[in-house]
Amino acid sequence: MHVRNSAIFPISFGHALDLAETIGLPGATVFEPCGFAAFLCASAKDAVYFALRFDGEQWRAATPDIFLFEATSPIADEVRVWAEENPRSGQLVEMVAVEFCSASDQQRFEAAL
Repeated sequence: MHVRNSAIFPISFGHALDLAETIGLPGATVFEPCGFAAFLCASAKDAVYFALRFDGEQWRAATPDIFLFEATSPIADEVRVWAEENPRSGQLVEMVAVEFCSASDQQRFEAAL
């Protein structure tokens, strides 16, 4: 049995496909839009509000000043509506799930981000 690595990334589906083509990932790599919604908060205040409102979790980032939060379905639909109603609070970020053929493919993809 061959174990495949998978991960979720805060990028659009189209960007993921373009990146995979650029670095030459195998055609067997699987890309799917996922049921998560991510929101890049404009400030720490907006981040606290988002976390409390949607029980969101902060996305792990190398820089603590990046307030990217995720929420799962069915809350994801609420986040999308809220983002449209509160455009100054930040921006909605698409999420894509990727299933890689190997760990080295995943490492190359992550390095290219």
